[in-house]
Amino acid sequence: APQWLDGCLQCFANNRLVIAGHRGTLLHTADGTNWTQVSLGATNSFFSLAWGNGLLVAVGRTTNAFGNATYGIAYASADASQWAPAAFDTFPSDLWSVAYGKDRFVARGRSGALAASADGQSWTNLTGYASLNDEVPALQFDGTQFLALSMTTGWLYGSTNGQTWTQLSMPAFISPYDLAGNGQTWVTVGGTWSCNIASATNLTKP
Repeated sequence: APQWLDGCLQCFANNRLVIAGHRGTLLHTADGTNWTQVSLGATNSFFSLAWGNGLLVAVGRTTNAFGNATYGIAYASADASQWAPAAFDTFPSDLWSVAYGKDRFVARGRSGALAASADGQSWTNLTGYASLNDEVPALQFDGTQFLALSMTTGWLYGSTNGQTWTQLSMPAFISPYDLAGNGQTWVTVGGTWSCNIASATNLTKP
């Protein structure tokens, strides 16, 4: 049976829903009832999916025989059935999230790791941003810029290229964990010892 399924994406290609998970598991369906499972290696775990430019990209990490994370991974597919991996030595750490915008995929990982790619296979490591040097996986694209949360500072940051980041005027609180929105209104959730919710419709410099 599929193990620990994380994340889902309504894929525009063939109107398919794709779900990624642990133990290299990916599932896709056209009707929500009949599912096709794809296995991409028992040591791989996938944490995030993004769709753009006719490609679906899944990112995560691979582990060694002892279950320890060794490096980040990225796979790309045009149909959710056939997947091609990026070079295995591309990413120095886990990749927690990926988003598409501005003709590129941007992936975010452990300890502030950032990388960008046009095709999901050839990646360029970007200089990590100090304020994003934590374990929060949230990364989104709002139509004009990439958005990333920082658990350390509690603030939201924006970037048009994934390289240069600016603090935005999103309400801050301790330990935000996730971000969702429709391009106009954005909501963050998280908090220490309790659940906090904050929302904003005007993401600008404070």
